Amino acid sequence: MDMPPALSFRIAAIPVKTRENFGEWLNVMWDATAAVCLLATSPHAEIDSERGRGYRVLTADAHRDILLEGCGCALIASAQKDFLDAVEALEIDYGLPRGVASRRDKNKINASMYWAHDVHPDTVDKHIEYAKRAGFRMMLLYYSCCFKSASAKITPYTSIRARTRSLRSSLTISSVKKPLAAH
Repeated sequence: MDMPPALSFRIAAIPVKTRENFGEWLNVMWDATAAVCLLATSPHAEIDSERGRGYRVLTADAHRDILLEGCGCALIASAQKDFLDAVEALEIDYGLPRGVASRRDKNKINASMYWAHDVHPDTVDKHIEYAKRAGFRMMLLYYSCCFKSASAKITPYTSIRARTRSLRSSLTISSVKKPLAAH
């Protein structure tokens, strides 16, 4: 048989007592003293969690359609103060993107993107204002914000295209350091 019989395989399921904080994006449970995290060691594993009463199960799964064999994860359990150092070591060891270095860089941490899916010609100026106020230097718009469907033909919203062109020059490092005047 060429294909493995399994569609997916649970690599790990780690029950962790509920702590003060849970970060879904990094799959980490932490408080003032300790942090516990289950991270993928490559982009192939699906990292998630399942909520229970008084605990959360941190999970890692491999999927046949992505990568079933050779997919991995790592458990990090550390003092809260040492957590980012432990994640950074994992990123370096496994050749992962340098998220910790980005988080520690005061210039890059504010380079997060403002993401919107409901932007249209009547609301684009408000979204640009929100992005500037929050200090974002980039905006990510869902494709339906910039294009409309006219039967089978997709046409751009010209007013949004023109405003996003001018947005490139208005969302600069110097402009986001000063809060916008309230309207």
